[in-house]
Amino acid sequence: MKTIAPEDHAQTDAAAERYSTGFVVSKDGTIIGYRQVGHGPAVILLHGAMESAQSHMQLAEALADRFTIYLPDRRGRGLSGSYRKDHSIETDVEDMAALMAKTGAHYVMGVSSGAIIWLQAALTLPAIRKAVIFEPPLPINGSLPTAFVHRYDTEIAQGEVAAALVSAMKGTQMGPPIFNVIPRGLLERLTTAMMVSEEKKAGTTTFNWRPRSKGRSSGSKESAPRCCCSGAARAPHT
Repeated sequence: MKTIAPEDHAQTDAAAERYSTGFVVSKDGTIIGYRQVGHGPAVILLHGAMESAQSHMQLAEALADRFTIYLPDRRGRGLSGSYRKDHSIETDVEDMAALMAKTGAHYVMGVSSGAIIWLQAALTLPAIRKAVIFEPPLPINGSLPTAFVHRYDTEIAQGEVAAALVSAMKGTQMGPPIFNVIPRGLLERLTTAMMVSEEKKAGTTTFNWRPRSKGRSSGSKESAPRCCCSGAARAPHT
């Protein structure tokens, strides 16, 4: 284990507490890195798609006096390895199963698509005793539109990651109302800037972000997860 000091400038003054980093090997041999902070019963806090483990350090530190918080980087971010070409939500569950086995955690918390991963994991991992599920993008009886999914998958296949994220946010109506009047090109640029910022916070750069131009992709990655709204076998990407 390596101990380092948090560098995220967005953290409050109370974030001066040092945290540790660790690694676990998932079922397919991929390295999953995590941050660890606090003392007490183990809790694994899993971030959403447009985030990394660093995104929830403030929350972890607020809970650190009562719990040991583990914040894994999902694949393609920060301390963890890349996606496989056949990545699915089951792959995410395998990653979390490996981390639970190493840490002995029985309590879990997930944000956005991280919450979806824990819901899926709860079906197969008896070690989960309690789960906090925060804002899962879960369509129930047509509660979320799915017409955008084809465009999303096409953009992901073409490597247009920022464009795909905009399609998902607009399609699921997750953004504020102003999204409907902002030109799509500007939204893609803002999304790219946000992802670059998150990569810097995570401490590494795993995406090659570029503004989209005609006939070219907006970013590239070895593989990217597909949208969760079009089938249970697809990994959440919100």
